[in-house]
Formats: sequence, structure tokens, C-alpha cells
Amino acid sequence: MSITIEKAKEKIIFNPNSLDSWNILIKDAQEKPMEETRPFFEQLITQFPTSSKYWKIFIEEEIKHKNFDQVEKLFERCLNKILNIDLWKCFLNYLKESKRHHQDYNKIMIQAYDSAVKKIGLDVLSYSIWLDYTSFLKSLDLNVSDQNDKQTLYETIRKIYRMALENPMANIDQVWKEYCAFENQVNPNNAEDLIESLNKEFQTVKKVSKEYENVTRPLERNLPALNLEYPLDEDEDIRQLHAWKRYILWEKQNPLKLNNHRDVIRRVIFAYEQAFLCMAYHCDLWHEAALFLKNQKEPLKRIDKLDGKTISEITETAAASLYERAITTFMKNSCLTHLAYADFEESRTRITKVYDIYEKCLSEEKLDHATLAWIHYIFFVRRNEDILAARKLFKRARQDSRITYHLFIANALLEYFHTKDKTVGFNIFHLGTKKFSHEPEYMLAFIKYMSHLNEDNNARVLFERILTTDDIPAYKTNEIWSEFLKFECAVGDLASILKVDKKRLKVFESVQNNPLNEVTQSSLMIDRYKYMDLLPCNVIELKSMGYKSLNGHLASSIQASAMANLSAIFSNNVSISQADLAAVAASEFKRSKLPTPDISQMMPFKPVRNILPGMMHSIAGGVFPFPPAVTELVKRLPPPSTYEGPFVIIDELIRKFQESDIPEDFQPFYVQINGEPIRDFEHLSTSSMLKRTFVGAGSDDEDTKKGKSMDIYKQRQYKKLIQK
Repeated sequence: MSITIEKAKEKIIFNPNSLDSWNILIKDAQEKPMEETRPFFEQLITQFPTSSKYWKIFIEEEIKHKNFDQVEKLFERCLNKILNIDLWKCFLNYLKESKRHHQDYNKIMIQAYDSAVKKIGLDVLSYSIWLDYTSFLKSLDLNVSDQNDKQTLYETIRKIYRMALENPMANIDQVWKEYCAFENQVNPNNAEDLIESLNKEFQTVKKVSKEYENVTRPLERNLPALNLEYPLDEDEDIRQLHAWKRYILWEKQNPLKLNNHRDVIRRVIFAYEQAFLCMAYHCDLWHEAALFLKNQKEPLKRIDKLDGKTISEITETAAASLYERAITTFMKNSCLTHLAYADFEESRTRITKVYDIYEKCLSEEKLDHATLAWIHYIFFVRRNEDILAARKLFKRARQDSRITYHLFIANALLEYFHTKDKTVGFNIFHLGTKKFSHEPEYMLAFIKYMSHLNEDNNARVLFERILTTDDIPAYKTNEIWSEFLKFECAVGDLASILKVDKKRLKVFESVQNNPLNEVTQSSLMIDRYKYMDLLPCNVIELKSMGYKSLNGHLASSIQASAMANLSAIFSNNVSISQADLAAVAASEFKRSKLPTPDISQMMPFKPVRNILPGMMHSIAGGVFPFPPAVTELVKRLPPPSTYEGPFVIIDELIRKFQESDIPEDFQPFYVQINGEPIRDFEHLSTSSMLKRTFVGAGSDDEDTKKGKSMDIYKQRQYKKLIQK
């Protein structure tokens, strides 16, 4: 086994998203017997169960080895859940080859085509399947002798054409052209009327088809769904996610102006199903799809019914099925999906199902945010039973090793606000200190709880106990000291305030291992006098003294100041909402904190035809001229398109330069232009570098002679004349 194969196998263990490694292993497997490589292909489709590309590779390998039983089993496993045009075309081609001599061949193919157009007929690239279907039906005409059977066949073909022309797709002009030819052939007397009756609708669909192609062009349909828990190209993943969402939004806007609401829902859900093939690990897509189904209502004028059920009833059931499918496949470790599903079922008063959802959620070992699931489970039990049942569940939750301090805070506040019994809340907080006394956020929540109970003495004791023990490192106690100071400012006297302030200064000095300077002391003094987002100095003064609040007060103050300035600017002339104003202010604040490049030296972009190599900068964002010597060198080199390697390894070249010993008597070589060496690059103008001397370009005789000497064509002509 080669080293490359071994490395690829090791890499997919640590990063199953490494598609390059998978492709190496696929190529290796395709060269081996199928019995040996079938487990690998099973592993491949287990890792990427929605990838039509990998299913198709697996199926084609089985076809190549003539394992037709395995092929049909694979099609049964993937066709109904993977709505991909290439996979369905592979299925139809397989049937054409393998069932050609079957006695029910025509019936099998018609059923297969019906399933294909039903499942994948809305795809932008489905034109090939529609045209193949009509071509197959036309081929049956040769075997039909009875005139009535012929008319029935023609009606079927006409129906398929009309179904195809109702859907926007690529190459719809070709479908229309074949339909017109069909009508003129089988029904020349009424062909014009039939075509004219459909022409108006076709023009609308044709227009929408162009939009459909444009909105789906950025989509990478063969990209497998990548697990977000492992490394991947996040930028490309986000770009694809946004492209899919743009396509889905386009479908929701009903560009075809369909009157049948069920058809609109069908097209939107088809778009979501397509997105799930590539973006199955994004929980927001699952939630948005379920929410879309949940919010569907009947039109006011009528109530559409299907099998005795209204659209709302059907879509609610479909939403529940979608949630169930999500939590059993790609979203089984997603806390958000489980919580949304539980609330959805609770809104339908299916309480027993909600219990099952929470229990299944908490049974997942790799569940993200198990504490959050426990908290919402307890809230749900309190809503639907009572506080005693919630307490029992809290006791059970404490046995879970995955919980964090948030569980104790949530239950303490639940007891306080629901039963109004501050003692129970205190006991829960106190119980949590046995496990989470080292967490500053937990102890801060405990302190705030005690402060709000008007237990001044107990709160002081708690402050002193937290700040004098070594459970929390001194460098993590800043917020606790700030809360202590705020507490004393509210309920204590000046002596108590100064005492706390003095202790805080000592702690900060011990953390820094040196006395605090004036700037740090001023910042601490601001923390003493501030109240919420009110600060005792203006923004300029705060920035000048280097004040940085850990609680974000400076940021909010700067944003407030920016909003005030923007309001003053826009109040007289422009109508702008507060939300827009806040967004602009926030962006201005964020921009002010980041270093920005100096663009004053950038050259504006000017389109140039037949541009010379080296005249454009390779990095997007601006055009910068080369240094004069480099410019002259680039002009003498052939264009990059004429060079195919070998390429210089830049790092190795630089390393050789660094390791080389330059003699002390070495005289540097200077590039010469027009006989003059370039010694001082700074005093050489760019215009002189770009100057070219041509015949007739100037009145200088010397320039003219140089122009002649550089004209290779005229030199050759001159030599030919001499030889004659």
C-alpha cells in the first residue's frame, strides 16, 4: 500500500471533511475487486449519506462488476431521499440497459419516467428527463396500430409536454420547439390553435426560467454535506448557504404567480430538499423549513382540502415529520432543533410527545449544551405539571456529569419567582457553591441574588468570603470587585466605600506585580463613579486616559455619542429609522477601532486593452506600479502564458541567497536603460521608464536611429535586399 493511501486514511480519521483524501481512496478502490472495496464504499455513503456524487460512484462500480442485485438495492436506498438530476438519469439509463429484454419493458420505463418527473421534474436541469420521456413515448407509436390507441398515446405525450412547459427550466425553448413540431405532425388542423392557447403561459415561464437559471447558477449541487464539527472551508460553506437561501427566498416569492397554494408550497419544499443534500448540518435550514410549513394557512376565499384535511393540517404534520427526520439524522446533537421541535409539539398540545423529545435529546452523548436542554425541560415540566415535579427533575439533572453552573442559577431564580420563597433559592445557590465556587460568573450571580433580597449583612459576608478565598484567581475577580463597590455605593457609607476601593487597588497591584500608575488608578476611579452606561467623562477624555471597561460601557457610550451626532446630521434632511441609525453607529464604532490601509497612494483602475504583463497588480483591491528596475525587467521577459515551467521555489531561492557568502570586493550589477545605469531608483521617474522610441515619434535623430535599430522586421528586410 502506497504512502499516499496510508496518509489519506489517517487524515479522514481526524478530519472526515477532507474531500481530497476521500477522492484518493475512491480512485484506489476503483482499481480493486468489488468484493474487497464494497465496505469502503459503504463507509463513504455512511459519512456522506446525501451526496448524489458518491452514491452514483458506488452504483456505477456495482454496474461495472455486473452486480445488478446490489445496484437495485442501492437505488432503493437512495432514490427517494436524494433528489438529484444526475442520480435519476443514472437510474433511467440503468433501466434502459438492464430491462431492455423484459416483457414489461415499456410499462417499467413509463413508471420510472413518471416517478422521475414527479420527484425531480421541478429541477432547473430536468429538461433532459422531460425530453427523454417524450422521446420514449414517441418511439411506442411504431408499435401501435389501433387508431384509438394512437390517440390515447398522443394525448399522453401532449400531457407530458404541457406539464413540462408549466415548469421553468433550462433549455425550455428546446422543449417548446419539440412540442410545436409534435402538434404540427399529429394534428396539423388544430395545431395552431393548441399552440396559441399555450403561448402566453409559455412566455411567462420562459421569462421565469432565465431568473431560475441565474439564481441557481452559484449552487454547487454535487458538494457533499460537511459536518460542522470538523475543519472545513468556512467561507465557501457560508457562501453556499447564502446562495441556497437566496434560491429558497426566490421560490417563496412565487415568481410564477401560481394560484394554487399547494403548488407554491411544493416548489418551496423542493428547494429546501435540494438544500438539505448539501447543507444538511445547518440547523437553521431545518428550522426555517419547518417554520414555513407550520405558518401555511388556507386562502381566505376558500379552504383547499386533500384527503379530507386542510392545508394547515397537512403542513403541520409535514413540519412534525421534518423535525423528526432532523433529530434522527443530522441534527441529533443539535440542542436548538430539539428545543424548537418540543415547543412546536407543545403548541399542538401533544404533551406526551414533548416528553419523548426531551428524553431523546438528553440521551445523546454528544449533545451540545446539555445544560440548556435540562433547563428548558425543567421549565416545561413546571408549566405542564407543578413546581414539585420541576424539583424532582432538577434533582435528576444534578446527576448528569455534563451540567454547568447555569442549571443552579436557573433553578434558584425559578424557585424565587414562582414560589416567592427566597430561602429555597438561597439553598440552591449555596448547594451550587460546593461544585462551582471557582466560577466567577456563578458567584457573581449568587452575589446579585443576595443583593436584591435586601440581605445587606449576608451579602457583605458573601463578598468577603468570595474575595478572600483562593477559589477564584485574583485576575478573574474584577467584575466581583466592581459589583462589591457598586453595592457599597448603594447601601453603605463613605468609609465602607473607601475601604472596598482600597482593597481593590491592592488586589490589582498584586496581579500586576507593581504599583498602579496614574492611568490605571483613573480608570478604576471611573468604574467607581459610573452607573450602568452613564460615565463621569466624555468619550474623548475616556479614550485619552486609555479607559477600557470590561463591561462594554465605553463601547455603548461611544455608540450613543455616534448616534447623537448622526441624528443631528440626518434630522433636518433625511428620514431614517432608529434601527438603521444604530446599525450605522455600531459600524462606525467598529471601524474606528480597526487599522485601515493607506489608500492615498493607490492608482484608480483604468481598463486597458492588450495590457502588458506586469502593468496590473495581482492582488485585488488596487493597482500599484512596480519599482522602475522591476518594470524594465518585466517588459523584457516573455508573457507568463508562454512559460509552462519548471517553476522556481521562491522559499528555496531566498534561502540560497541568505546562505550565500558575498565577497567584500563584489561590485553590484546595475540595470541599464538607454545606456544609463539605474543607481538611484527614487530619482527615476516612471514616465521615463515607460518611454518607447519609435520611428517618427520625435524630432531627435538619435532617437530615430535607435528606433530603427530596434525594428527587427526592417532589419530582416534590409538583409534580404543586401543578399539580392
